[in-house]
Amino acid sequence: MSQAQQGLALLFRTLILLLALIGFKSAFAEDSGTPFIEKKLKMQVYGKFEAGQPEVTIYKLFDASDDVICYALMPDHVTNHKSESGTTYEGNSIGSISCLKNRQLVIPIQTPPTVSPNQTKK
Repeated sequence: MSQAQQGLALLFRTLILLLALIGFKSAFAEDSGTPFIEKKLKMQVYGKFEAGQPEVTIYKLFDASDDVICYALMPDHVTNHKSESGTTYEGNSIGSISCLKNRQLVIPIQTPPTVSPNQTKK
């Protein structure tokens, strides 16, 4: 391969990389008119369960976009402090989340063969 061909190949690879980076940036670009927090999707609350501890609840949440069910163990009351930079939540020893893909198990049921009264067993 000549030096000119090598130079063109390098230029071509650089151009492809540049276009990929521009595409990546535009795919994740944020609309400057809308704050990011308003774009978050909301999970549907499907249920609340006793957690076996006072003031703690297990929440069953559903993410329809990915068909995922999550169980979140959370305190009923959360302490926070507001500052110029935003809200800061205090840490606690309770809080976890477990998620799984929503799947419906379908088991085909086979009916047993019926024996007519005219048939006799030998």
